[in-house]
Amino acid sequence: MATALLALAITGGAREASAAALPQTHSDKGFAEVAGCISSADNLLISIVVDESQSLRTTDPHNLRVQGITSAVDSLEQLAELSRISGRDLRVETSLATFARGYEVLKDWTRLTSSTAASMRELAVQELPGRADGNATDYRQALLGAKRQLEVRAGQLGDSHTCKVVLWFTDGALDVDSATQTAATEICQTGGIADSMRHAGISVIALALFAPGADVSPAQRDQLRAVAEGSGASTTCGTTPISADDTTGVYLPADDPAALQLLFAGAGAFVAGGTAGPSATCPGQICAHGAFPIQVDRGIAGARIVVQTQGNVVLRSPSGREVRLVDGLSASVDGTQVLGLKRGTLTTINLAYDPYAQSVADWTVISSGPSRVETYWFWGAKAVPVTKDLRAGSQSRITYRLVDQAGNALPAELFSDVQASITVGGEKLATRVDPDGSVSAAYRLPTDDLPSSLPGRVEITAMSSPSGIRLGPVVASNKLRVTLPPEFPTVTPDTVDFGSLEGLGTRTANLDLVGSALGATKVCLSGSSMTAPGQQSDSEQVHADKNCVELPRNGRGTMRLSWTPQFSADGIATGTITLALESAEGKHANLSLPASLSMARQVDKAKRWELIAALFLLALLIPTLLLVGSNLLLGRFSMTSGTRVARVPVQITTGGLSRQDGRPLLESSDLKNVGFSGRRRSARLPVDGTGVTLRARRIISLRAPLGVASDPGALKLVSGSGRREVTRKKSDAPVGLGEVDATFVSVMSKDADGGLAAGTLIVVVPASVDLAGAQARALQIASRTDWRRILDELDEPEAPAARPSRAAASTRVSPSPTDPSGTDHSNEPGITGLPGFLSGASKHSPPASDVPSRGSAISRRRKADQPPSQPTGSTESSLPPLPDFLRDKD
Repeated sequence: MATALLALAITGGAREASAAALPQTHSDKGFAEVAGCISSADNLLISIVVDESQSLRTTDPHNLRVQGITSAVDSLEQLAELSRISGRDLRVETSLATFARGYEVLKDWTRLTSSTAASMRELAVQELPGRADGNATDYRQALLGAKRQLEVRAGQLGDSHTCKVVLWFTDGALDVDSATQTAATEICQTGGIADSMRHAGISVIALALFAPGADVSPAQRDQLRAVAEGSGASTTCGTTPISADDTTGVYLPADDPAALQLLFAGAGAFVAGGTAGPSATCPGQICAHGAFPIQVDRGIAGARIVVQTQGNVVLRSPSGREVRLVDGLSASVDGTQVLGLKRGTLTTINLAYDPYAQSVADWTVISSGPSRVETYWFWGAKAVPVTKDLRAGSQSRITYRLVDQAGNALPAELFSDVQASITVGGEKLATRVDPDGSVSAAYRLPTDDLPSSLPGRVEITAMSSPSGIRLGPVVASNKLRVTLPPEFPTVTPDTVDFGSLEGLGTRTANLDLVGSALGATKVCLSGSSMTAPGQQSDSEQVHADKNCVELPRNGRGTMRLSWTPQFSADGIATGTITLALESAEGKHANLSLPASLSMARQVDKAKRWELIAALFLLALLIPTLLLVGSNLLLGRFSMTSGTRVARVPVQITTGGLSRQDGRPLLESSDLKNVGFSGRRRSARLPVDGTGVTLRARRIISLRAPLGVASDPGALKLVSGSGRREVTRKKSDAPVGLGEVDATFVSVMSKDADGGLAAGTLIVVVPASVDLAGAQARALQIASRTDWRRILDELDEPEAPAARPSRAAASTRVSPSPTDPSGTDHSNEPGITGLPGFLSGASKHSPPASDVPSRGSAISRRRKADQPPSQPTGSTESSLPPLPDFLRDKD
């Protein structure tokens, strides 16, 4: 992005505006490293990973995150386009995945072009709004899933310098129920998942939508920041400070969901190597009549201007030419390449120079209505390492060269002030900047205990002239190989990579040894110190096939190292292998080689086969045990934290139900979330705040389990399922097993004349049912229940149910496939309901209409008045009678 995207300068008046487009809590170092990675790569892989937890319904009910994600795709599309304009073939590929308790890839790796970017945006718009059903927020799944994808694709490309980035969107804290603390440990322990991401060169950009209602504490916010950047205000994650050899991430908070689109647009600019410039609300003091002035200085590669407005946007060039900004604009204006992108109310303008602006130019952005304008400067410069080796025992000159987009030297004299800093092995050196753009520092390396290499890093900033626009920082990192005096042997490679290991086993790596031209030398394994994720350091793990290898003059040899970890884990195991070197002159030196092993847990195959055998034996048990076992499994109720409950006082008349306060029967404000988190499953489950308790009967039985709801304080409990009542007790009513989706009316009192009663309407719906579905359930129990009969029976004494005859059983009504409770739709007293898995019930459908009771005279009169219906398929009479053990004797 840094070589393809652009930079801009603003007039002195504009400099008075706020210079921060994003909250300045992010790591400039992290963004600078990502930009440096992109500027030196031929392949860029961006994994977009999006949270799909249920909390999104509260934190982002209008799906504003989708706009943000499409803005991220826009930025990447512009990056690919601008790289082509500048003559650089940067291959940009993206993937889209979601996570909650697991990880699901929605779109695998796709190279971004105008058509594929449109396809990616369309997928985000169609898929993401409906993905808010996850019942966990497992950071491990997001990180490990993205890591696997990135590493597999980088391996397929065959490019070891591929730049790998994760754009990670989440709205919630780490939450895996009772395993939350275990997950936090696995992520943040030394060598854990966070360390493995950094060691693999993967930059994690965490975009956090912690909006009001997200219920995320400051400590939990800090935890997410530490996962991305290594440390927060009060906690750390992984090895800190992060090693100079590893990659730093970025944390971007978004407390306002409405600002998410701007946040992603700004994040794209930062990742591209830009720095935040002035911003303003137009019209205003520096934006008179909606005209925002921009001055481009010499030496600037381009600019990005982001405008959020309902009106039109026009760009006026230095020559006075006016260009209206439309989606897909690409034009050459006054020798400058202008690209425009419009997504809803967000317009992005890119100004690109090849390779940089040769003279000062004044531009103006004009918006026809109220707008918010934010700007980002792009220097377009990069630092190229010149020095590759350090000689032990002598002083070396470490040099980097400042170049433009074309790779040519960028003179420092174009700018008013150029500052540079070179660091080697964590030591900051006195640095010099030459007029031709060369940056150098002196470093002396002793010959005592030597590393095989040292990390080098340079950071360069500048101020443009004459406007004084801050440019950079430009960051470059490289590995400086340590070379010994010629009398010592040579060891390659300078790092020991044991590869990857799934589960337990042994991994090996070879060291190639070359003797000195001055005489015989020797290399011995002196020791090792390796640390697996979550384990203490072990100095006895690494072994060599030959503890010492003697090398004749100019001789060659190999030392084979092996490592057998004692524990399986997810993450990266790291450490140091120390070699003792003997020179041709009898001198001694110790050489330390960093070592690593990528680790992943594996399913225990022996235990897996044991489980398969046990399940097979269980499947061969007699049918009675299978029936009892299925009852134990099915005889449960289930509620999640997304379940909502309504409790509405109502009046009951022979004509139906009406709300006591005169408002509609059920309103959105009546639905309240249950007061617990996670999921509850039980054979006895109270419904919060209603007095109703759900119980599963006949669990230990050869008959199908039966769900019963009870309200001891009610004169009568009426259910919204196919059967309204049970005959055993008036305060009981049938209810479906499984996920609770039920409607009840608790009749609490009755007037003396018998024509009016008071009660409570109770509606319980899962998270998948919207307000319209809940209202449909309430209207159904109100309009399709024989309230006249129920009011007449309130004064009748309760009597035990009579056992139905075999002939009566053969004429029972089958349960409706649309009944979400899964209970029997028969209206004969004492008839049981089949469980939901036999009825074909859909939990998203409202309860089916009820057939009036055969015992009701009203029902008989209605049936007599209706003409006989023609069968359309299999009918009730065509069904065989139920066997005795499935009949309801309750």
